[in-house]
Amino acid sequence: MIDMIRTVALFALGVAGVPAQGPWASLPSPGLPFAAYDAARDVTLMLGRDGVMNHWEWDGSSLIERVDAAPPGRNFLWVGGDAPRGRVLAVSTSPLEISEWDGAAWRTALILNGPEFGSTTSFAFDDVRARLVAFHIGDNGPQTFEWDGSQWYDLTPVTGPGERYGAALEFDRSANRCVLYGGNDDGVILADCWAWDGVNWTQIAAAAGPGPRAGAGMAFSPMLGGLMLYGGAANRTTWYLQGSTWIPVLTSASPPALHDPKLVQDPFGMLLVGGRGDTDGVAWRYDGVDWQPVGAVFHRPAFHGLDSTIVFDRGRGEVVHYAGLFGDGEVSLFDTTWRGTRPAVAMPARNRAAIAWSSAEQQVLLFGGIDASNTVLGDTWNWDGVTWIPRSPANSPSPRRLALAAEDPNGGVLLYSGLDPANNELDEHWHWDGTNWSQRNPATRPTLLSGTFAALDPNRGIVVAVSRPGSAVGYDTWEWDGQDWRLAATSPYSTLIGGAPLAFDGARNAVIAAGGRLYEWTGTSWTGGPVNPSAVSPGRGAVTDFGRQRTLLVGTPVRQLTDTPASLETRGAGCSFGPAPVFAGIDRPQPGNVHFALEVATRLPNAATFVVLGFGQQAQPLGSGCTSYVANPVGTRLGVASAGAQSRFSMPIPNDGALRGVAFVAQGAVVDPARSLIGGVTVTAGLRVTIGD
Repeated sequence: MIDMIRTVALFALGVAGVPAQGPWASLPSPGLPFAAYDAARDVTLMLGRDGVMNHWEWDGSSLIERVDAAPPGRNFLWVGGDAPRGRVLAVSTSPLEISEWDGAAWRTALILNGPEFGSTTSFAFDDVRARLVAFHIGDNGPQTFEWDGSQWYDLTPVTGPGERYGAALEFDRSANRCVLYGGNDDGVILADCWAWDGVNWTQIAAAAGPGPRAGAGMAFSPMLGGLMLYGGAANRTTWYLQGSTWIPVLTSASPPALHDPKLVQDPFGMLLVGGRGDTDGVAWRYDGVDWQPVGAVFHRPAFHGLDSTIVFDRGRGEVVHYAGLFGDGEVSLFDTTWRGTRPAVAMPARNRAAIAWSSAEQQVLLFGGIDASNTVLGDTWNWDGVTWIPRSPANSPSPRRLALAAEDPNGGVLLYSGLDPANNELDEHWHWDGTNWSQRNPATRPTLLSGTFAALDPNRGIVVAVSRPGSAVGYDTWEWDGQDWRLAATSPYSTLIGGAPLAFDGARNAVIAAGGRLYEWTGTSWTGGPVNPSAVSPGRGAVTDFGRQRTLLVGTPVRQLTDTPASLETRGAGCSFGPAPVFAGIDRPQPGNVHFALEVATRLPNAATFVVLGFGQQAQPLGSGCTSYVANPVGTRLGVASAGAQSRFSMPIPNDGALRGVAFVAQGAVVDPARSLIGGVTVTAGLRVTIGD
């Protein structure tokens, strides 16, 4: 298949052309997941919002995105399995919606004028009675609701659990009941355990063995034969419920102490992922004997405006984000996804520090800022990719915050301006050479205010900085050539949005300003570009990814500047008696992506399936309302659907930058005479695949 993709793509370079510009393309990252085991397909499904809702699947070793497959709801409350029907359900609110995933697509099962659920509601699905159970705290106190697939019922009995939020609720398959554990009652953490049989609540224990917990992860473990519980408290013990007795699970290793983790089955055990207290996005798996870390699954950095600092580490090829005081000193790293770390050396937490890449020592440099007691700092630190290294230069700038910092054309880092402890603007220029600071006195002294953005143009050997001069209504553009500053341009307010982060873009060979609009610096003026689809919030940075030669706009989500975004676009409709098979993309069609695949959801387990690829698109009637969308076909792949009715065709894309912008068309078909309208097969819609960023 690699050879087929290469053949199709390289040929198409001469015939397909380059798609229209779409300057900012999102780089999807899982975000905080809702997780549910999809038993029919033996994968763990995760939904995470990183600017937009994304749908991911965990197969036990890899987290793969299903492109454009997220459910329609916005404010998600719960995601869980409906095992008897082979579905996954998602509950969202405002308005209240229940959506279901059948392995092919998300569909809104019902939009209801039902209970006003929210963060105080716990959910579980009763597999035996096929009911969705909700324990809710509202204006009427504790209430118990059930949904039968068409309507809600208020089944609140006279006796039951008291008011609380953060209670764990899960279906216990070993006893055919829903079990509720713990929660927070106005600051009192509870340890009571209750069972719901569809009619009444019965208290199992008033003070159960796991102890007081709120926000614990709980799920049924087939290998333990009972409900498994972890988290929701500072202790790191694992428990499971057998009958009416909680039994400790003895392990030699334990995950971190977590609040609100997701405990869910995966193909090889019980997966624990997420939760407050998790600093690196590493998931853990209980394999029946012990807990084992299984690698980074997701991480969500904490962005806090100008309190955050963002820089690209050229030595290690990754974005470094320091969250400041509000992130409790956490460092987040991004290469294609986020991961977090707690450095071994604890640099005193601070906001509004100056940060830049220093070529002199090939490390990130950080200076100054302001700490939690409002003390303005004047210390110097390096980030070596793993931890912070304190530096002790013989000379140093005075304490300051919001200083301009940028990679210097002479090597090292330039530092300019900033606010001193008395809130005065500092008219000072300093240079870091990898060992020491030295003050410079250039002939021209720019008017650069604190908080100014700057970026090095490595081709011209020029630092470009934009600042609003005092109370003036315009913006000045200054350049530093390593010897002196010069005022390069003045711009009215309407021409350049102030406060926009600057970065060098290799594809455009220019410094760009990524604000409400995209602008390029020609060396004498700013030229306006296309409208940015999402304005930049203060403190979210723009950096140059020198490894992939792309400009990144760092926020939620991370976006990259590209003229060739990767895309998957549906063409036409499928053809079948009843629901047509669904054709979908698995992960993004990007150069070097070994996970990219096309999948046909066949509606028929174990069915023979095939996919046709071609150079172009042309609607050709096949009869009975069926249409082929592939013109000039060049290859066909055959397969057999799984027991879960999916047929996945792996199509790893070669790591060849020349493939960017190449497009081809594909379409699937399934041998399914009972549903066929033509020739014994059912047909999917077409899919136009564009390889890009």
